[in-house]
Amino acid sequence: MTTSRSISQTTARRLALHAQLLDGRTPLAKGKEGVAQAVGHLGYVQIDTISVIERAHHHTLWARVPGYDAEHLRQALARSMGNEPDGV
Repeated sequence: MTTSRSISQTTARRLALHAQLLDGRTPLAKGKEGVAQAVGHLGYVQIDTISVIERAHHHTLWARVPGYDAEHLRQALARSMGNEPDGV
């Protein structure tokens, strides 16, 4: 037996923003650590080859990670693949 419940639009909006890390309530580290946390939480960030102002994957992380820099994504990816140089 399935029970359904209704929530208000305000609650639905709040939950959606929180799940996408856009409400500012989930603290993320700065730099590559924050990038790794954001991507881990979101599951993935689609790499976009179209660049009007900046590529979409950078916009996604910039909106969520304090002090985001595009180099942080490269560093987080290298680290996750075990290719991080010593001292980085």
